[in-house]
Amino acid sequence: MLLEKFDVKKYERSLREEGREEGRLEERERINALFCLLSEQNRIEDISRAAKDPAYQEELLREFDLL
Repeated sequence: MLLEKFDVKKYERSLREEGREEGRLEERERINALFCLLSEQNRIEDISRAAKDPAYQEELLREFDLL
């Protein structure tokens, strides 16, 4: 049985990509939680503004302790 040569760089790249994907998933979950909380409080204008303004979105994430 032949074993392929282990490619350390390829393995490290795949680990970094998995980490990035986890980070993106966590970020989506935070944004969804924020939008749900804003919706429950009928803060529809804040949802619209946060979707367009990353700085305001971060401010709201801090306000709701989601960072």
